[in-house]
Amino acid sequence: AFSHVKLDQDISSWNALYSPEPHYLLDHMLHRLTKLMVKIEYVLPLAVALFFLTTAITVIHYQDDFLPMTHQDQSWDNPAVGKKPPFHFSACLLIKDSNILLPEWLAYHYTRLPLRRLIVAVDPLSLTDPAPIFDEYARIGLNTTIWQFNTTGSQKLNELDSSHGQALLNEHRMRQREFYSNCLKQLTSEWIQDHSNAKWALFIDVDEYLSFNHYEEGEGKPSHCRGDATCIHDFDEGIKNGTHYRKRFGEFKTAAAYINEPMLDPHFYSNKTKPCIVISRLLFPAKETGLNGLPTLPSGLNASNFHTLRFRHRASVIEPQIGKSMVDLSRMRDYNIPSIHRLNNNCTSNNGWVHNSEMGFRVHHYVGTWESFRRPGFDSRGKRKFDERNRVKALKLDTSIDTTWLTKFVNQVGIHRALTLTQDFRMDAELEMLEKIIMQTNNQNESIIE
Repeated sequence: AFSHVKLDQDISSWNALYSPEPHYLLDHMLHRLTKLMVKIEYVLPLAVALFFLTTAITVIHYQDDFLPMTHQDQSWDNPAVGKKPPFHFSACLLIKDSNILLPEWLAYHYTRLPLRRLIVAVDPLSLTDPAPIFDEYARIGLNTTIWQFNTTGSQKLNELDSSHGQALLNEHRMRQREFYSNCLKQLTSEWIQDHSNAKWALFIDVDEYLSFNHYEEGEGKPSHCRGDATCIHDFDEGIKNGTHYRKRFGEFKTAAAYINEPMLDPHFYSNKTKPCIVISRLLFPAKETGLNGLPTLPSGLNASNFHTLRFRHRASVIEPQIGKSMVDLSRMRDYNIPSIHRLNNNCTSNNGWVHNSEMGFRVHHYVGTWESFRRPGFDSRGKRKFDERNRVKALKLDTSIDTTWLTKFVNQVGIHRALTLTQDFRMDAELEMLEKIIMQTNNQNESIIE
């Protein structure tokens, strides 16, 4: 029944992605497919899928361990879970139909920074609503504000008209700069009013993750030394004897703990540095790590559902992308944002490109799966950009990536809530995205029959 409908590839890849724990996952598929059948006309093929799913559920025991339950709130602030961090992070995030990526991004940075304050702008052309995700994260202490745009120009453009593509892209970039400026101003105001609020703010995208910049054997001479023999010698000696900050990340559970360490990384303890730090960014194409490379997770969680665990091959550290910024809110007072990469002249770097060798952090930029990459409506990237990003040569398996963050997140919030906050939300979002794309195709009067 699926052979004549452009659902076969989507559903087969989706099914392969969520293969473990079928008794738990199939129930969610059943729920979403039932809603999908009501909304689109292709009832027959979906009815067939529904029949097989129902049959599968009747013969697979539904374990009590997966029943929803209320879990007592825990966080990294709880001494029983871990040492309290010296401060919390904030972030400014602009999203458009990003519900597939958002749960992992939130859980990761909640654990690794720790992120507790978020201002998010939802693109006015978005077709999906992230509010239920933020509502659930609020229950574990993530304070989120959704920024409202004053939409004018974008409402006059037909996002499905390819001739409007460049105009829509220009508007998107303008909105992002406008949002970053207002978000920075708001977070700075909050810190000034109460110094217990987040001191550092992160400006990255929903497919990007802040990570420690572990030293890699064979990465070459430190480019920031610019050939200075003394600088090169001091760097090499620090790496060899383990005193250089890029060899000490194992001492710190969070980014906040690392930043707060006295006299470690001069980017963070010296007032001579600028209040905005541009961080190197490395691309991670959609090259599978392989089953043997996936970490063991608590029962019910599948590492293949998380980009930070599933895709661990990246471009060389000497071939980074243009960087992204993090800001010390206690010292930043320039709210003019001409660039989303190097926010303004109060940032390090002259042009947004960074000497990776001198940075304590880097940003991991994941291409991810096609299901998470594509967007309904206007998509400035599309399949062409997806394929282009996956053509990176000379990939390297990054063995320094912390694959324990998800287990730590489970330890903080409990397994049932962790499932809801990550895997469950992603599963719903993937089916919702498929539904939106099918409905959009129908609305354009384009046949989906091959």
